[in-house]
Amino acid sequence: MTLFLRRVVAYFVDSIVILAYLAAFTGIVLVTGLSLDMFGRLGQWAVIAVSVTLPVIVFFSVVEWLTGRSPGKWALGLEVRAQSSDMRPAILPALLRNGVKFLPWEIAHAGIWTIPGQPFIDPPAMHNIVLFALSWSVVLVQIGLVAMTGRGIHDRVAGLLVVRRKPTPDAP
Repeated sequence: MTLFLRRVVAYFVDSIVILAYLAAFTGIVLVTGLSLDMFGRLGQWAVIAVSVTLPVIVFFSVVEWLTGRSPGKWALGLEVRAQSSDMRPAILPALLRNGVKFLPWEIAHAGIWTIPGQPFIDPPAMHNIVLFALSWSVVLVQIGLVAMTGRGIHDRVAGLLVVRRKPTPDAP
């Protein structure tokens, strides 16, 4: 399997981890009866960004900092390495990498949370369409860069590489 295909599958495995977190978060909100109605539309977006997007970025950053691998990378035999030293990434480059990686997600959220009226029911305004297009454009550039060069924008900005994991001498 090529490095690109391994990265794609690893991303989908990581997406399952994110979906599990979202399901748990949603369950807690439903069970506790918490409501975001008091915050207004932009306040709701801020609460979701802090309670969903930020924990996802921090989780993947800390795991990559401590182990060099997200759950998906672990499953697919990949690891994140510093470009200059072939070591696991430091925490700041890992945070930068994951922050940039999830940026299209947050751009799409901006498009959803700023729709006049009800999202997915009322028609979006032009700025919503622009935000959705920008989000998808960044995703497509990411896919193209990873497919052609093995490194996405998020890897380059952080000075990190995703490589196949080297077997350790003490591994069976």
